[in-house]
Amino acid sequence: SPAMILGGNPGGDTDFWIARTNNNDTTDNDFFQIGQTLTPGTLPRLTLNNVGNIGIGTSTPWATFSLMGTAGTNPFGIASSTGASLFSILQNGYVGIGTSSPVAPLAVSGEVYADFFTAASTTATSTFAGSVNIGGGNLFYNASTTVTSISSLELGNIAFDADAGVISWVNLPV
Repeated sequence: SPAMILGGNPGGDTDFWIARTNNNDTTDNDFFQIGQTLTPGTLPRLTLNNVGNIGIGTSTPWATFSLMGTAGTNPFGIASSTGASLFSILQNGYVGIGTSSPVAPLAVSGEVYADFFTAASTTATSTFAGSVNIGGGNLFYNASTTVTSISSLELGNIAFDADAGVISWVNLPV
C-alpha cells in the first residue's frame, strides 16, 4: 500500500505515517489511516473506512464515529477553555456532565432541569444532599436547620383508639 512517513529524525521523537491500507483481496474495502511509528499499518490512530465510518483508537470503526480508549485512559472528554470538565465518559461507561469523575452511570455536577423523572421501580429511593423544595415551597426541607415546612396539609379522617384518653383540640399553625 502506498504510504508517506512523517518523521524519521534521530533523537527518539514521535514519527507518524499516512497510508491507504489494502486488505489484499478483491473487495472494495480498503481504508485510509494515520498511525504512529515508522512502519505503516502499525499503531493506527485514525481510520476512515470504505463506508465513511471514522475511528479514533480503533482500526475497525463500527459506527459513523467510533472512539475507543486505550487501557488506563478514558475514551472521551470535553473541557472548557479553562480546562474545566464539561462532559466525560469513563472506561466503565459512566458519564459525567460537569465532572470528570462520575461515580454513577450518570453523574451531574450542577443544576438539573427535566420535565419528568421516572424511577426505575416502585421501590426506588432517592438521596438528596442539601435542601429539598417541592411545589414552590409547599413542601420544603431545610438541610441547615433540619426543619421541614408544609404550607398546606390535608389529613382527612383521623381515628383514635377507644382508650386514647382525653383528647383536646389545639389550633396548630401548619
